[in-house]
Amino acid sequence: MIAPMPTEFAEIDAIFDEYFSQGITLGLAYGVARKGKLIHARGLGFDQVGGNTPTSSSAFRVASIAKSFSSGALLLLRDRGFLNLENPISDYLPELSNLTAPFNDAPAINIRMLMSMSAGFPTDNEWADRLEDLSDAAFGEILQAGIRFDTRPGTKYEYSNLGYALMARIITRVSGKSFVDFVEEEILTPMQLTTSTFDYRNSRNLALGYVKRDGWEIETLTAPGAFSSIGGLVTSVEDLATWSGYLSEAFDPGAAERGPLCKATRRQMQEIQQVIPIIREPNTEHSYTATNGYGFGLRVEEDYDSGKIVGHSGGYPGYGAHFRWHPATGYCVIALTNARYAAPVKACAPALKHLIGSVGRPASPPSPESLLLQTHVNKLIENWDESIIENIFGINMDMDHPRSFRLKKIQEAVQSVGGLKSLEVSDVSTQNASHLSWKLQGNNGQISVEIWLTPNLPAKLQVWTVLPVVGLNT
Repeated sequence: MIAPMPTEFAEIDAIFDEYFSQGITLGLAYGVARKGKLIHARGLGFDQVGGNTPTSSSAFRVASIAKSFSSGALLLLRDRGFLNLENPISDYLPELSNLTAPFNDAPAINIRMLMSMSAGFPTDNEWADRLEDLSDAAFGEILQAGIRFDTRPGTKYEYSNLGYALMARIITRVSGKSFVDFVEEEILTPMQLTTSTFDYRNSRNLALGYVKRDGWEIETLTAPGAFSSIGGLVTSVEDLATWSGYLSEAFDPGAAERGPLCKATRRQMQEIQQVIPIIREPNTEHSYTATNGYGFGLRVEEDYDSGKIVGHSGGYPGYGAHFRWHPATGYCVIALTNARYAAPVKACAPALKHLIGSVGRPASPPSPESLLLQTHVNKLIENWDESIIENIFGINMDMDHPRSFRLKKIQEAVQSVGGLKSLEVSDVSTQNASHLSWKLQGNNGQISVEIWLTPNLPAKLQVWTVLPVVGLNT
């Protein structure tokens, strides 16, 4: 799908001006990218008290946005045959061989559950956010003392940073390298994400993090450790534009394969693996038009109007971040702040909606098989021919309705619109590659036609409906 390129970004800037005016953050860097290329960027406020205005190359800790890199690293090992997502985590972490949920029918926790936030562990944001630099030995002591469970593993979404820390432990055991080294060598360096690092001491143009109490108070930065995988990445608007474009590109059938991750794996990261339950706010009535879920290190929204939207928020001591993109158009909005839990999703969400608002939900193109069958069906509506039917009816068609009944209904539909003007089609739409609907113009209305194709080869009809739409004369 080709979306219109904005001629200016005044509305986007206004959205972020309003967000910044609330005094939530000391500084803000944001940008709009298209297919991995930054096309608009701006900074507001300061990168530190008394400092400079942040830019698209300023480095911020991005908190849970790091989880997409953590998932990518683990999937890279999966693709190389070093692990299996369905295997129990105790296969790779034998110290957890006695870890079982307190339910008599609970399955063993596997890697997929960790990645999709469904291992059953409690939500742990504030606790985990203070464990960035925990040593591996200290983490081992926490695990040895025992882990609590809120739900049966594999049954429910529950945001767990602990699960992502365990993923890093698995990556280290399987690869023989520290989590940080593996991600930097296998993803950050090959992708030329030059601002990105897990060690803030290596950062140039680092925006310092703050918390707002009576005034802006600086937060202590932490070095890499056992919980780096949950949110320790330091990066920039520019690098996240590249990374989001790389992930979004996986849905473009014309895009060439390029590492470090194959297109199929990148798409898998951006598919819902576990549905996120809707929580209705008290005393409000919402009309929900999207299905939300967690992929692998990414939140996924299947919006009724716009289709797939992918992204992630990040909140950490001293920082708040968000990025989200629309694969069908390639647009991405990124915002990084240097204030604790500043939640710039409040600006990113309406900004992206503004960019794609006039585009509408992406439609599946008609498949060649459906277009061929459309031609045959139109001929049958005009002139019933048993020889055509023998070649295009699926095995169920005559079981569902006798051919004489189908012919009678077609004749009634044609008569009710005063006969056909032509076989020229209009209002063509599809739900997927095996579905097609369209209209044919009559003298006093239209005929609505819909077909569904069989799953076997060669494709034939499994559903064919013909209905009159009387009174619509175009």
